[in-house]
Amino acid sequence: MSRRVLLVSSSRHPDRWIVPGGGMEPEEEPSVAAVREVCEENQERKHRTYVYVLIVTEVL
Repeated sequence: MSRRVLLVSSSRHPDRWIVPGGGMEPEEEPSVAAVREVCEENQERKHRTYVYVLIVTEVL
């Protein structure tokens, strides 16, 4: 099980982080799908999007 979470900044709520929505295409690698979804969301909004990968080391 992967312990990484992709978060992007939200233009609607600048003080919040979101998990990009969307899904994977057939035969698409998860990393490729993640990049595609972030690009799709960023192009729609025409704003700079910061992308960080959060590595979960502990579940509270």
